[in-house]
Amino acid sequence: MKLESRHYFEPEFETMPMAEMRELQWQRMVEQLQRAAETPFYRRKLAAAGLDAAKVSRPEDIESWPLTTKDEICRDIEAFPPYGSRLRVAQDRIVDIVETSGTSGQGKEVHVLSRADRTRAFRIEAFGFVWAGLSPGGIVAITLPVAMTAAGNWWIMTLDRLDAMVLRLGNMDVDGKLDYMLRYQPHQLVGTPAYLSRLERAAADRGLAPTEAFPALRSILVSGEAKSPDWAISRSAAWGARIYEQWGCSAGAVTWSCEEGMVDGDRRLRLMHGSPHLTYLEVLDPVTGRHVQDGEYGEVVITPLGTEAAPLARFATGDRARYLEAHHCDCGRPFPGLEAGSVSRFDDMVKVKGVNVWPTAVAKVVEQHPEVIEHSVTVYADSAGREQVRLDAVLAASGPGVASAGLADALRRELRAGVGVTFQVELHDEGQTSVAGDVLQAASGKVRRWRDLRQAAG
Repeated sequence: MKLESRHYFEPEFETMPMAEMRELQWQRMVEQLQRAAETPFYRRKLAAAGLDAAKVSRPEDIESWPLTTKDEICRDIEAFPPYGSRLRVAQDRIVDIVETSGTSGQGKEVHVLSRADRTRAFRIEAFGFVWAGLSPGGIVAITLPVAMTAAGNWWIMTLDRLDAMVLRLGNMDVDGKLDYMLRYQPHQLVGTPAYLSRLERAAADRGLAPTEAFPALRSILVSGEAKSPDWAISRSAAWGARIYEQWGCSAGAVTWSCEEGMVDGDRRLRLMHGSPHLTYLEVLDPVTGRHVQDGEYGEVVITPLGTEAAPLARFATGDRARYLEAHHCDCGRPFPGLEAGSVSRFDDMVKVKGVNVWPTAVAKVVEQHPEVIEHSVTVYADSAGREQVRLDAVLAASGPGVASAGLADALRRELRAGVGVTFQVELHDEGQTSVAGDVLQAASGKVRRWRDLRQAAG
C-alpha cells in the first residue's frame, strides 16, 4: 500500500523503527509491573510466588512473573467487593466500570477506569476506525447492544472523540436497523459476523441489494467470532465494502486490521495489529508457558500498559490465536499481533469420540458452501450411551432446499476429512426453522452455535 493511502492515528508510533518500539514497550512494561506490585492483589500474588518485582528488569525475566487468570479476578472481586483489591486510586477517581459479558452475578470480571485509563481505551480503539477510513463527520452504525461491557461503550466514546456521528442501533430489531441505515447512509458498519449475515438476509427479504441500498458504505468492522477468507470475500462482495476485524477483551487490549483489511489478494487472512506502546501482547504455548514462534498458535496473554486505576499484569485471556510478527503486513507498522480469523476460546474445544474438535474447524468446512447461511452443532449421547454429534445447517430461502441430499453427503465427507469425526447432518429451510435465531443471542449480540448435552444426560 502506498504511503499516501495509509491512515495514521498516531504516526509517531506507527512509523517508529521496530527496535525503538521494542525498547519503548519494555520500558513501559517495567513501569506497569511496578505499578501492579503496589496493589494488595499483586503483593499477595508475588509473595506467594517468591518474586520481587524489582528483579524483573529484562524481557528474559518476564516468564518469572505469574499469570493472572479470570478466576483469580472473579474470586478477588467476591472477596473485596465491588472492585477487588487491584484498586490503587481513590474511588472518586473512577469514571468508568466495565464487566465481561455473561449471566449476572458471579463469574464476571469487573474492570474500573480512571480518566487517564479512559483516554488509553480511546487510543487502543481509535486505530481500527481510523485505519478503516473514518474521518471527522463520518457516520458509523453500531449494531451491537450497549450495556456494561466494554465494546459498545468504548466504541461510542471513541467515535465521539473522533468527531463521528454514531447510529446507536443495538436495541432495535433488524428491520429497524435497516430503516435507520437507509435513512442516514452510514460509511462504516460495526457488528458480529453472525449479525452481518442476518442483516444481509433481512435486506434480501425486503428486495434490497446492500451494494445499491447503501452506496456510502465503505468498511465493515466485525468482531466476536472467527471467520474464513471465503466468508470475508463473499460479504465484501455482497455489501460493496471492505471487511475489517477486531479482537478485543474487556481487560483492556485490542488488535485491529489495518487499511489492508481482513483478507489479502491471495485469499489469505491478514494480520490484526496490536498497539505495542499501549499493550504488552504475548501468545504463550500452554504446555511450556513460553512465547510461541512466529506463525504458531497459543494463548493470548495481555498486560495493558499505562493503566492506573486497577492494573493488570500478564492476564491470561483464555483465547487461542495465531501469533504473527509485524513483517507479515506490508503497511510497515512496527505492530505485531494476531492472525485475523484465528481467534477462538480454549474452552470452546470439544472432545468428541476421543478427538479434539475446534468449532472454528467445523465453521471453515461449512463456509465452503455459500448456500448454508447458518449452522449449529449438538453433541449428545444416544440411547446406547454412544457419543454422537449433529450439524444442523440452515439453507437460504433461495437455496436448493431441504431435499439437497448431495449437500448433506458432501458436508458429512468434508467434516470427516477435515475434523476427524463423523457428523450427522440435517438440512433446514430458512423459513421453517428457528436454528438461526437460536444461534444469535439477541440481548447480548453473542453467538452460541455449540451445545454439549452429554453432561446433562449423565
